[in-house]
Amino acid sequence: MIKQIFIQNYALISELTVDFDFGFTTLTGETGAGKSILLGAMSLILGSRADISVINDPDKKCVVEASFIVNKNLKPIFDSIDVDFFEETTIRRELSSNGKSRAFVNDTPIGLADLRKLGLLLIDIHSQHENLELNNNRFQLRIVDAVAQNDDLLIDYAQTYKEYKNLQLELEKLKKLESQSSADLEYNQFQYRQLVDFAPEKIDQTEIENEYQILSNTADIQQNIGAVVDLIADGEQNLLSQLKQVKQTLLQTHQYFAKANDYVDRLDPLIIELKDMANEMNRDLGSIDDNPERLAELHDTLNTLYSLLKKHNASDCSDLVRVMHEYEQKVGSCGSFEEQIENLSHKLSDTEKLLTKQATEISSRRQKVAKPLAARIVELVAGLGMPNAQLIVNVEPTASFTETGLDDVCFLFSANKSYAPLSIDKIASGGEISRLMLSIKTILSEMVQLPTIIFDEIDTGVSGDIAHKMALLMGQMSKHMQVIAITHLPQIAAKGQAQYRVSKRDIKDKTYSFVERLSDQDRIAEIARMVSGENITKEAIENARSLLNMQS
Repeated sequence: MIKQIFIQNYALISELTVDFDFGFTTLTGETGAGKSILLGAMSLILGSRADISVINDPDKKCVVEASFIVNKNLKPIFDSIDVDFFEETTIRRELSSNGKSRAFVNDTPIGLADLRKLGLLLIDIHSQHENLELNNNRFQLRIVDAVAQNDDLLIDYAQTYKEYKNLQLELEKLKKLESQSSADLEYNQFQYRQLVDFAPEKIDQTEIENEYQILSNTADIQQNIGAVVDLIADGEQNLLSQLKQVKQTLLQTHQYFAKANDYVDRLDPLIIELKDMANEMNRDLGSIDDNPERLAELHDTLNTLYSLLKKHNASDCSDLVRVMHEYEQKVGSCGSFEEQIENLSHKLSDTEKLLTKQATEISSRRQKVAKPLAARIVELVAGLGMPNAQLIVNVEPTASFTETGLDDVCFLFSANKSYAPLSIDKIASGGEISRLMLSIKTILSEMVQLPTIIFDEIDTGVSGDIAHKMALLMGQMSKHMQVIAITHLPQIAAKGQAQYRVSKRDIKDKTYSFVERLSDQDRIAEIARMVSGENITKEAIENARSLLNMQS
């Protein structure tokens, strides 16, 4: 149960602390006094999205803090979100005008997703919007599942369903790849065979290009190298004979010019090197011959190489080898798809069998509770002024698996004998939906261990004796849970064990909302106001006293 809430700098609330008791509590006040503001602040600590427009003073933080008495059976939830468990737990939400929002549970920072997860187990805030949800088949399905206590089964089913959908997608993707691979197989085989036949791993591009250049220019090489050999060694005035003459002249000079020996020493290596060059060039000339066949072969090889490099956007032969291996894998993978698809199909079939088993068990439990649930709701709404109400809870099979199983649920309702039950949105009035929803919440409160429920004007569209009966029903619920009702009806306000009034006051140039717990005398005045308006009459006061003393 919620024990206390502290609100600071939120909308029209400057600073406010409200203490709550176990049992049935009512909140009243004029329209626009701030009841919805209090509800909005509570929603913040339960993980709703923050809106900086609620910050009254932008220079200060908005803070909402609440303390709860928590049942020990919620400790696993605290453990799952890595928060220390205390039987009196504090939740705090802070909001700054720059948009930053922080949340804490027992002073431990927590994300909003985890806060919402915890909040759903602490308070059920029933708003008028939820009345509209009663028309929604998914909401009706959740009601049936709650009564059937399918929560654990649905968690297991959801996990299997997710795996099932993932396997379906994976299998579909694999089949598309197989189809594409089959279509590309001939192309890939051709590319692979072309590269294998060329054998780029055996090609030395630099060596081939050098040989091609030599064979392409044999005549020029022979002519030029032959001319150089003549200049060095074979011609009439060759360099070697001239250097030998230089050497001889220097040797004749060394008798009277000693340094001439140094020149001779330096000249000898030149003569030796030139002789070696001439000999090597002669050998090279002997090895260079016209070879048209080899030249044609090299020409074809280079043309093929350049074509393949361009075709595959490769930089060299090693890059072509990489491309060849890629095509090899593509060709090889085509055969592996069949085995992968077969294995995945088996896995999908096994998962579908498990999913069917889980969905069947869930469906069986839904079918089992459908009629008793309808009968119990009819029993409760009969006590709320609809003695001829009819309700059918239809559980129909779906054509395929859904996120919630193999069922659709539809509530068919009629408040009168003369009308056959139809879907709620086509036949029920606002007041009838309010009574239906209260009856459903009463049943759920018996099935689900929820410590607190807040009704936000669930009495819309009802009055008089029906309102009194609704109040009795909420009082009955409050015997095993905390019930807080925001109401505009005196019959319901008077039934609360405690009553709070929400009001607005102008202080200087600003308007503020306040919440105060009413004493017995204050309750008489407040309920009298609700009965007769601002001009409170003696009759209204007597009526208020009568309502407050009314016995269940």
